[in-house]
Amino acid sequence: MNLKLLTLGLLLTAPAFADQSYSEVSKSFAKDSNNSIEQTTFGTRNEPLLKFHLLNQLNRDEDELAPTLIANVGVKNSQNLWKWNPEKLLVGKNNKDLLDVIHDFYSMQIYLRSSARNSRPYPYLNTWGQLFHPPVHALTLSPKDVFTPFTEPNPVRNRSFLAPDVQAHFDILTGHELTAGNKTTLLENKDSFEEKLSLVKNAKESILISQLALACDASSIPMIEALSAAKKRNVDVRILIDHLYALIAKSCIQKFIDLGINVSVVQNPNSKLKILATTNHTSMWIIDSGTLIIGAQNLADANNTSTGYNFKDRDTDLKIQGPIATDALREYIDVWNENRTTKDISMMRYTLNIRQKLREERSAGLRGPENYSKWSNQSKGLCRIAFQRPNRKETGLSSLLIEAIRLARKSIQITTTQAKTGDTGDLINSMIRILTEKSKQTSTRIDLIGNGIDGGDGELTMALDEMTQKQIQKGNWRTAGTLDYLSDSDALKKALANHDALLALNNPLFKTYQYFNFYHGKQWYFDRTALVIGSMNFDAESFQSHYEGAVMCLDSDLNSRFEESLLLDLVNSVPVVN
Repeated sequence: MNLKLLTLGLLLTAPAFADQSYSEVSKSFAKDSNNSIEQTTFGTRNEPLLKFHLLNQLNRDEDELAPTLIANVGVKNSQNLWKWNPEKLLVGKNNKDLLDVIHDFYSMQIYLRSSARNSRPYPYLNTWGQLFHPPVHALTLSPKDVFTPFTEPNPVRNRSFLAPDVQAHFDILTGHELTAGNKTTLLENKDSFEEKLSLVKNAKESILISQLALACDASSIPMIEALSAAKKRNVDVRILIDHLYALIAKSCIQKFIDLGINVSVVQNPNSKLKILATTNHTSMWIIDSGTLIIGAQNLADANNTSTGYNFKDRDTDLKIQGPIATDALREYIDVWNENRTTKDISMMRYTLNIRQKLREERSAGLRGPENYSKWSNQSKGLCRIAFQRPNRKETGLSSLLIEAIRLARKSIQITTTQAKTGDTGDLINSMIRILTEKSKQTSTRIDLIGNGIDGGDGELTMALDEMTQKQIQKGNWRTAGTLDYLSDSDALKKALANHDALLALNNPLFKTYQYFNFYHGKQWYFDRTALVIGSMNFDAESFQSHYEGAVMCLDSDLNSRFEESLLLDLVNSVPVVN
């Protein structure tokens, strides 16, 4: 995806479309897509405003003109010019769900390694990414028509996850107990930033933040001001930040320090020679010791302003109010103290607070194995937390995920920024082996969403494209061209690596996909029962070298909401096919 073209607002089209009206282009789309791509009211009303510009983009593999369309009305409006009606594709496709039909379509196309894209038989809008249709914002089809494993309503299916002995085993693996009475809210894309901002503005005692990265860009200013105001209210504000990003964003980190905010840098414990390797990947905010937001989102424009469709980070956090926040607080204090050269006496009050809260929660029947039998028929508000630390110092999260894979009987869905194996003996390789055997020997359906060329190299691609655009605005075309080349080359290299890794996982019951934006969310979903949301990628670094954190919840309401989101993500992804 060349984001600079989106900014410039060109409508790129095949020569045949150069002088056609909106209705004429719509007829062509309808004809080529089995009438599944349709006009919209928005498109019809804005036809007089649309100007079609011809731009021929050379396809280096085929030495032919590659027709690409893009509208001069912005990303959101461009995607709304036409709509996709997938019901038209299911006509006559007996016993096939929508994802099967989409898979069949892409299996007919050629994957072009020169561009890391599939060939497509007709022109398309650039704001559709790799998709052969406009991105879908809401599904009208029933879940079973979209994705057969979701045929039955009301998730929470595999009661093995609720068995007392299983949960007791999870206690041993993670070092944390199952808790009850948690109120969960899914926070997608920029909704998470807005919720964090609201919580910070209303915080009374403490704001504890752990992030991979912080950016003092324009979108982050409201949060910086809110944190400064909280500090002036005598709220204890602390930030755990990765050592590499503390170096990259040194001036930004100094801004927080100047505000009186206590910042602790999480060091890489392996070697000074690995200074360029990130370490702190855990993303969580703990407000007043009772509210936790955990996931993968950072404080940066790519998250703060993302819609999931505008070629920024497609991401998901989870807000939880309840006893699980006590477990998160305990881990935060441990990591904070672990990365200090001297003991931080000021953290003692949190330690005392944790002890009191644990007693109160146990007394109220909100945590502990003595309650597991009572909770075995419950499907609301049950959550546990798990963490990972470098060099296998703590492997609770990877162990929890591997055991959940073993427990799953029917389906597993995973979303990740990247899929990457490690060296022989690495934990990720053990997981891949178990997943592959699971799909082949027990007929468990596995689906994994990662990234392709539309995601590029994530935030690096976005940063380079933003720098390129600034140079264009200044008229520095040579510098812009160099940055553009670096951005495209790096994105292509990353996309090919992701494609090959996903392709290697494929088998008839293990299907992989590439989202049409940059997918940054990390979710693991087992048998429509146990949902894990956190920072853990499907790669060796997450399992071996990072601080990682995630929450596993068994909550039917949360699962239903997540499934709505997941189905949209699957439909808006391109299947990786042999």
